[in-house]
Amino acid sequence: MQLYFTANTCNYFATMFITRKRKKSQILIPTLLFLVLSFLLFACTNTSIKAKSAGAVSIDSSLKKLQVSAYSNPDSAAVVCNTILTKARSIQYTDGEAKCWLMLTSIQSLKGNYDSAIAMANKALALVDTLKQFALTAEILNEKGICYDYKSDYKRALDNYNKSLHAFVLAKDSVGYVRVKNNIGLIYQNTGDLKLARSYFEECLTISKEKKYYDQESMALSNLGAVEDLLGEHALALSHFKQVLERDLLTGNETYIAYSYNNVADAYKQLHQFDSAELYFKKSIQLKEKLEAQVAALNSYKEYADMLAEQGRLQDAETYLNKAFAIAIASGTKDYLQQCFALRSKIAAKKGDYKTAFAALDSSERIVDTLASTKLKTELIAKEKDYALNLQAIELQKFKEQTEEAKAESITFIIASILFGSLALLLGLMFRRQKSMNRIQRLQQQKLENYNQLLTEQKKQIEDGLEMKNKFLSFMAHEIRNPLGGIIGLTDLLMETNPTNDQREYLNYQKKASTHLLNLLNEVLDYQKIVSGNVEISHIKFDLQDIFQQVHHLYSANIREKNILYHLNYDNHIPQVLIGDPVRLNQIISNLINNAIKFTPRNGMIKVNATVREQTSQLVKVYFAIIDTGVGIEQEDQQKIFELYQQSKSGKNTAGTGLGLGIVKNLLELMNSKIMLSSELDKGSTFSFEIIFELPE
Repeated sequence: MQLYFTANTCNYFATMFITRKRKKSQILIPTLLFLVLSFLLFACTNTSIKAKSAGAVSIDSSLKKLQVSAYSNPDSAAVVCNTILTKARSIQYTDGEAKCWLMLTSIQSLKGNYDSAIAMANKALALVDTLKQFALTAEILNEKGICYDYKSDYKRALDNYNKSLHAFVLAKDSVGYVRVKNNIGLIYQNTGDLKLARSYFEECLTISKEKKYYDQESMALSNLGAVEDLLGEHALALSHFKQVLERDLLTGNETYIAYSYNNVADAYKQLHQFDSAELYFKKSIQLKEKLEAQVAALNSYKEYADMLAEQGRLQDAETYLNKAFAIAIASGTKDYLQQCFALRSKIAAKKGDYKTAFAALDSSERIVDTLASTKLKTELIAKEKDYALNLQAIELQKFKEQTEEAKAESITFIIASILFGSLALLLGLMFRRQKSMNRIQRLQQQKLENYNQLLTEQKKQIEDGLEMKNKFLSFMAHEIRNPLGGIIGLTDLLMETNPTNDQREYLNYQKKASTHLLNLLNEVLDYQKIVSGNVEISHIKFDLQDIFQQVHHLYSANIREKNILYHLNYDNHIPQVLIGDPVRLNQIISNLINNAIKFTPRNGMIKVNATVREQTSQLVKVYFAIIDTGVGIEQEDQQKIFELYQQSKSGKNTAGTGLGLGIVKNLLELMNSKIMLSSELDKGSTFSFEIIFELPE
């Protein structure tokens, strides 16, 4: 660049001398001198361009080789990449510098240093001509989106992914397009929109099969399996995960193999095939420890510990949970830290250590808000200072090298000195500005810490108040329930002493009122247990037909009293023995049938359906519907009635607590199901839901 500038300057002066109106003897010698000098400098420039081209090829080749080893040894890869970055700067290969920063972005992201990775991605973008170099721009934006994705900043992640998608389209790079589509699908998966996530992964799978992109096809299959796992389609998820594992074993990529082992293990865990799950968890952990992939190993430790806790192997579960904790705290990953504390609370509760369980849940939010946040900020500041020092050292070294070369050519030496003097002045100004910015950041950080401390104290006061309220409610409910049971029992005894008709009427009223109040207290306690997370769904063998018989027997008197026509349509294809939670299912069906009886007038009809929708060798999906010819529910009330203490305003009969349907909704969500309602005013209502039951082997 400097030689080329000097050559053009000499040509300019030579032309100027020629065009001036002077005598030949006055202009001939300087003209020839400048032309010769221009020729020599042009030759040097041409040689420099060839050397730069060869160096660029060497840098690109080195980065491609380094990319393979970055996953297994990120620290060593970072050292090598910084060396390549120095070389790219020395030959003024701007694209090479951008590619080096992109590689460092990937390495820092792999190590869990997402803020540092984003800073490096921004440095790479600053070096790239985004209007021409679409492919490189797209790669940088995609990597930046991944960092925001891991930080759970999904809005910025989507913004970068969409820009990357547009750049890949302009670059006509369909492989990159598929990779970004997969990443967008992962965001919707993380935010709970599983149907939209599945559509993205299916699109990626279709394109990959058409274009024969082997790696991208494996990625789409793996992501589809993850979504199916979340949707409860564990058998289908296991099938897809095994396909990916077979492909990874053929390629020999140990990083991919480790992830596939973990996915297969998780699917077996969801299917309660714990022996197979344990085998694959151990394989995944062993391989991740070998690769020193700490954040990846953290997930396997946590999932394996959760399975061990579910089996009652609490000592082993704590061992692996402690390993996960150590990595989560060191890396500062908020999501994993919260999950680890939740699992610690679960294990402590199973051991009966409720004090530790409560403390673990309380520590979860406080540590994420303070310790992890402060650690990430401190790490970012330290790394930024390291990069500034490295940059300064590299520029000084470059200055020395070019100073030595300039000894042979005085003109180049003078120009280089001027340029580096300007650069030194610029660096000094930048250093002053950075120092001022650091002082401002420290003040802002101090204000933020004070504000966070205030919020934490207020949050604790609110939580203490809520805890006291819940304890008081539970205590009063239990204390009232015991004498109510005595009142109901004494009322039954008095009714057996041949009271007068008036006395019998009063006793009947007293019994109904006491029974209603007792049911209210039971529903309040049930709802409190559900919303506080103290209800666990059991998995035991039971006969579904027995539950319907018990419920019908419970409400047969009420049905006869209102002369309601009751019809049970029970599908004979339902297996006799299912695996699930019969107690909670009984509670769901009882609440819905009691609700139907309450709002169905005399001489009305209630129809109960139980039919098979899908069945495999291991699972069966059963559809339940409770249909009545009652007063119906207005459209504006159909969502409100599932909320706490909300009732329909339809009809005259609004007796009840307003808790029954709320309990049904929450219990079904614990069973991975959802209550559906179809109703028409003055014609009746249909409450329906589907539950997937396991079948005994």
